[in-house]
Amino acid sequence: MVWLMVFAVIVLIWGLFATMRIGQSQSNKEQNPQYFQDTGKKWFKLLGFYVISIVAAAIMIVILIK
Repeated sequence: MVWLMVFAVIVLIWGLFATMRIGQSQSNKEQNPQYFQDTGKKWFKLLGFYVISIVAAAIMIVILIK
């Protein structure tokens, strides 16, 4: 069961990396220039979702180990 939680954390980290790459891609800048307005709020909100998810997964791992 622990391997499943570790896999979930890996997927979350990979998702964060992929999201950042897509957000910074040249094609995204060309197709939707308004995307980069208020980027601070968008990145902060997205980062918050990932941090909450990783913390929740870590708590589940700790609970399952005990």
